[in-house]
Amino acid sequence: MPWESLEGEIGMWVAAVKQCSVDLFPNERKLCESVFSSFPQISHSMFSNRMRSVAIQLLNLAKAVVLTTRAPEKLFKFLDMYETLRDLVSSLDESNKVDAAKEVRPRLRLQRLG
Repeated sequence: MPWESLEGEIGMWVAAVKQCSVDLFPNERKLCESVFSSFPQISHSMFSNRMRSVAIQLLNLAKAVVLTTRAPEKLFKFLDMYETLRDLVSSLDESNKVDAAKEVRPRLRLQRLG
């Protein structure tokens, strides 16, 4: 994918990841806990599976960006992505009891942007 196209995708990706960190993951957890309040194991499993699949999908673009050639003009986009991933990790840490956070966190470390 050419950098010009990828640059536009990065902006949308940053917005999507922020939305997931701030709204989707916490609200999804609350929903699972309220629907399956009598079954905490099921609630935990449902939320874990959902969060894991969304987070891994979001990391696919980060992986594609890392594979592009490095250039000084790309630095600010890389920093935007890094900050967004840092916020995602914070969001995952808030859900520390979730197994998916333990699975996704190492993938974030492997995909360092720089």
